[in-house]
Amino acid sequence: MISGHGTIETAVNSLKKVLMIFIEKPFKTEVLLSAINRAVEYANLKES
Repeated sequence: MISGHGTIETAVNSLKKVLMIFIEKPFKTEVLLSAINRAVEYANLKES
């Protein structure tokens, strides 16, 4: 989830719903790419 209006409460509630990562805007490209890579790895593991 990427949010321009993120709060700690929003992040905690999102994580409780099995969100992989919460990224606040403005985000750094490296952080977003890392999150995407982790999501792809997770999806690949689920398929195995």
